[in-house]
Amino acid sequence: MRGASCYEFELATSRSFNGSSVIWSNVSSGPNAGKHCRPVTMSFELAKDPSAVGAGGDGDTGKKTIKQTTPAIRIPAVSVDLTLPWFNESGPRALYAHVRSVTAQGASSWSAPFAFDMRWATQPTPQVARPGVIRWMPVEGATGYEVWYGGHGSSGFLNKIV
Repeated sequence: MRGASCYEFELATSRSFNGSSVIWSNVSSGPNAGKHCRPVTMSFELAKDPSAVGAGGDGDTGKKTIKQTTPAIRIPAVSVDLTLPWFNESGPRALYAHVRSVTAQGASSWSAPFAFDMRWATQPTPQVARPGVIRWMPVEGATGYEVWYGGHGSSGFLNKIV
């Protein structure tokens, strides 16, 4: 945006971007929010057991707090320095993002939310192989596979291929 000093970006699990759904943000808080381009220190509270998130558990897994300082975003692009989980959502989308610019006059209004999913478009598919060999059609962009052979979970044999 012409005249932008920096950009503010938020990533959330809900289109509402309420406090509990925001998982990454460089938006400052306090009296100077949206007026200056400065590094922002954010704290995120995460469940220690990732399988407990959204599973309707009783919350006895505990939590850990992560603090990070993010420099002001000076160009209209950002690389989120957070490992995002693969979602298997039954709803319309898994994640939402929005952005606004900060100029000498202050922050603009937020952009319309951009919705997207965090999952592969395809999954590895088995291929015919001789006895004792397993083969699958690779997934474009995958950097490694976890192969469970003979069952699921701890009852099967895990071979990590990187």
